[in-house]
Amino acid sequence: MKLAPIGVFALLASTIGKFGFDVLVSLLKYGVLVIIALMIHAAVIISFAVKMIGKLSPVKFWSAIRPAMLVAFSTSSSNATLPVTMESVEKELKVPRVISSFVLPLGATINMDGTAIYQCISIFFIAQVYGIEISVAKMVIIVLSVVLASIGAAGAPMAGVLIMVMIMQSSGVPTEGIAMIMGVERLMDMTRTTVNIIGDASAAVVMTQLEKNA
Repeated sequence: MKLAPIGVFALLASTIGKFGFDVLVSLLKYGVLVIIALMIHAAVIISFAVKMIGKLSPVKFWSAIRPAMLVAFSTSSSNATLPVTMESVEKELKVPRVISSFVLPLGATINMDGTAIYQCISIFFIAQVYGIEISVAKMVIIVLSVVLASIGAAGAPMAGVLIMVMIMQSSGVPTEGIAMIMGVERLMDMTRTTVNIIGDASAAVVMTQLEKNA
């Protein structure tokens, strides 16, 4: 672990030497795009599900899960955030224990929507830098592969990168391109983990409402 930063620096230096300093500008655009995509997913799609299906005010929802969001952002681990998420949805959103104890642990394992968004953008970015053209059909295959693979991703820091390596190998995208995104990987990990736990909490709210209507 102590040597990891040195290795990342060497890989990044090699990439800059090959593609020039312009790759740093592209990397900045990549990071901004990932964060914007994650924010849109959380603020629009998840809020819509909470409001229309969960019958809950998005303002109340976001306020209630703020402690879980802070823990997720600082730890980059869905599993480490799980106790805080459960406490937030049970006390603040009145989700029954029987639902939260099933939905949230399950979501911490298979509900990786933030990770899936990050992986798709990352693979397409790396392919673009290397000048690899990806057809629409192949894009669909990559997206489906990412969604399915993210279901089995561990709720631990950088777990999404390991899954992404396998998908890149099967898609013909150079895995050494990951070196380009390692410089901003920590921030990306913190952001996507936060979106993951927001999705878990929204699922608990939706399931509570569906249970009431059943």
